[in-house]
Amino acid sequence: MVRDNFEVPSSAVERAQEIRANLDVQYPSFVKIMLHSHVTKVFWLGIPTAFCRMYLPDRDALFILEDEEGKEYEAKYIASRTGLSGGWRRFAVEHNLLEGDAVVYHLVETYKFKVLIVRGTNQSEVDGAIGLLELDRNLRDTKSGEVTKEKGKRREKTRKRKVYLEEEEECERSTSFVDFADFSIIVSGINLDYHIPESVRLKYYELCRAQKSYLHGGLLETLSSASAADIICDTVKVADAIKSSNIYTPQSDFTICDKTLSGFEFLGIELGFLRARITKLAGLAEQLGDTPRVKRYQQAKLQINLAEEEVKTLEARLQEAQQVKMRCTSDIKLLKKYLNRDEIMFLEEAKAPW
Repeated sequence: MVRDNFEVPSSAVERAQEIRANLDVQYPSFVKIMLHSHVTKVFWLGIPTAFCRMYLPDRDALFILEDEEGKEYEAKYIASRTGLSGGWRRFAVEHNLLEGDAVVYHLVETYKFKVLIVRGTNQSEVDGAIGLLELDRNLRDTKSGEVTKEKGKRREKTRKRKVYLEEEEECERSTSFVDFADFSIIVSGINLDYHIPESVRLKYYELCRAQKSYLHGGLLETLSSASAADIICDTVKVADAIKSSNIYTPQSDFTICDKTLSGFEFLGIELGFLRARITKLAGLAEQLGDTPRVKRYQQAKLQINLAEEEVKTLEARLQEAQQVKMRCTSDIKLLKKYLNRDEIMFLEEAKAPW
């Protein structure tokens, strides 16, 4: 239900949370700030892990995204990566979603989200979302299938609800990112800068800046400082591995990287954009790496490696033979002195007068 006197907050996040606060709590919802990876090139939408565990299926499924005008779009939910992929691009493009837009996702059915968009600029697009809320106060009961009418009912602002996306983190995402000099990795109130080498911190900062997000903002508070630091360091290692991969990289390497990041995501760090890159690269490597030219290239590389090993073996044998030659030459020089002396003695005796 929407309040009678609805005031549009100043920021997209606040406006989106205001809309979310007026949704029927019978149906779970969350707010997502659109990042670069959500609306350009990658088009991957990560869903809060806690929300997925509570409300979404543990297997891949096809979801419906219904916009403010009632138009429906299909999108594939990938359970292992807790996000939307196939079909999300079309929705994002047709609705001209941009970085900084805030989007409310309302799970009105088991496989259906109603999507309310709040633009990141100070425009009045929020009116469309508000109008939809006014027109759509009657939501279907998922168990009985009957329509329940709720009119004139005001939700208390202090009503207790679980929030699966921290507002503070989303506010940070909607602003320009800080310089490295002002960047600190803080988890559960503890500064981890002294636990992480500066070179690693710099690479992690670049990842955060690229997404305009403190990726570690959702890490579980129960994690120790050492564990949180290890997660960040290992994340940077995986990012380096992604950058250094090529079309000959084994699929097993991509799988290991993805499983590593998946485990970290379960602990609360946001790495959907890296996993999306892994998926894309693995697909390209599988596609481009299975051609006759590539196979010939790999065979030639193998033969070169074998030849180089053979050369090393022969060089080692040659070096050993040269050492034997040098040792024998030295022995001959030393022994020759004694032989010459003995020979002279023998000759003197042989040629002595009768």
